[in-house]
Amino acid sequence: MGNVNTGHSDPFAELIPGCTSAAAGCMWTVRSACGPTHPSGSGTWCPEWSWPTPGATDAHKLLNAPYDSGLAICRDQADLRRATAFDAASFTTDAERPAAHLGLQMSQRARGVEMWALLASRSRTGIAALVDQLCAHASRMSDLLAAAGAEVLVPTALNQVLVRFDDDATTDAVIAAVQADRTCWAGGTTWHGLPAMRISVRDQATTGDDIETAARAIIGCWSDIQHGRSDLV
Repeated sequence: MGNVNTGHSDPFAELIPGCTSAAAGCMWTVRSACGPTHPSGSGTWCPEWSWPTPGATDAHKLLNAPYDSGLAICRDQADLRRATAFDAASFTTDAERPAAHLGLQMSQRARGVEMWALLASRSRTGIAALVDQLCAHASRMSDLLAAAGAEVLVPTALNQVLVRFDDDATTDAVIAAVQADRTCWAGGTTWHGLPAMRISVRDQATTGDDIETAARAIIGCWSDIQHGRSDLV
């Protein structure tokens, strides 16, 4: 869920109950790339997006945690411990909840401390406000580019904007021009076999003015290419 190109997710609210009832003992684990507008993922902290399903999400994206931070969300702690715990003579503990048995990285840095600080400082409502803010910025970017005539390939669902400019060559040239311009940064991707620009709005410091400025820069690069004013044509 939370496709990295579009932010869209499969309809889990419809899929999970039907498949679970048809398969006794079925356990669902949902992998979230960006955190979707529907169940689980980074949207778990937003009441209207919650769904009681175990899963995992990349917290360094929408939640603005340090890079390579992730979360595993499990309804039953016994399931998590059974999947991740290990038994070694060199490692024994009488702790009631040893962190080493609740994740995959035993000897790496304590990412959980950073995640705790983020969640404790923002709280549920603060996380929801952050996600809403980034989604609103992405929607505004989509509207500005569409108004200028660019082709928004997928309705904006989260913080991702997927867009094309005229044709394949022009789209590639606009991406290169935007990266050279350095007002903002947007990468390239492929959508249904077609080159596209992928814009991901993820920084908590992003403002509405930043979105306006970035959109003008992208549209300006596109205009230069259309009128032969760029060496990237």
